[in-house]
Amino acid sequence: MSNASLPTLNERYDLTCCLGAGSHKTVYLATDSLLRRPVAISVFTSPATTRAPLLREARAMAQIGDLPNLVAIYDVIEADQTFCLVSQYLPGGTLASFLSNAPQPVTNVLRFAIQLTRALDSLHARDITHGDLTPNNILLDADGSAHVSDFGFSNILCDDESAEQAPTFAGTLTYMAPERAWGSPPSASADIYALGCILYEAATGTPPHAGCDPGELLR
Repeated sequence: MSNASLPTLNERYDLTCCLGAGSHKTVYLATDSLLRRPVAISVFTSPATTRAPLLREARAMAQIGDLPNLVAIYDVIEADQTFCLVSQYLPGGTLASFLSNAPQPVTNVLRFAIQLTRALDSLHARDITHGDLTPNNILLDADGSAHVSDFGFSNILCDDESAEQAPTFAGTLTYMAPERAWGSPPSASADIYALGCILYEAATGTPPHAGCDPGELLR
């Protein structure tokens, strides 16, 4: 993506490139011209009805502060009816890219287990659940340490009850606890189930139930 095609948010943040895109957001690398540091900016393509819940979630995460193994939230931007979240930039990419379907040494699996358990404990101690923990929303820093991102946002975006269609469950089936797939709300225990699936994948090179289609996974 060329610089000419990048959106303009405000004068403080200079977008450099697109880091990735999903169904509900696009993530950009940017420079904070005021503090002179790189940041990641998530631009959410969400209906107006979800903006208030997104802001509440961002405020809750900002209150946590800079805790180990959680991606820090720096700022919120609302520009051109778009909700944008400014967060810590981690240059190591996603855990999914790091794993690359290859079994990891036991030392790596244990290291990720300690770091991710610490992150979830910090969230759950503050009554915050993630709701969609996967290798794609775990980011690595320059030293290879894992940091959890996107806490709670997928649930807001997928459960918009004002939408014309019926609300759907939020999450990724491969890492979803059975009770979540059948409509139970996000919970600490479901986050721990997802963590178990991620560590299984790190140890074996494949996620649990690999090769199943969505219908098979639900059954």
